[in-house]
Amino acid sequence: TGGTLAMLVAASTDRFRGVFSFGPVHDILGYGGQFTEAVNLRDDREVELRSPVRWLHSIKCPTFVFEGGGDGNLAALLVMKGQSKNP
Repeated sequence: TGGTLAMLVAASTDRFRGVFSFGPVHDILGYGGQFTEAVNLRDDREVELRSPVRWLHSIKCPTFVFEGGGDGNLAALLVMKGQSKNP
């Protein structure tokens, strides 16, 4: 989904002045199989490459992550906040 992909973009390049991510998951396994038809979830390396929480240290541009209330991904946002040492 878009928010997760935006986080991966922020970690993979410094070509943007800022990145805005709406509702990402911290780990692609958080989708529970939904939206992941083209991903081999049994391949640990592929899961690692697609999980933003593993690349937070690589983010070099200002990155803003937004999450709403209700049935959103607030738990994923809190995991990323706890894992990141990147200012």
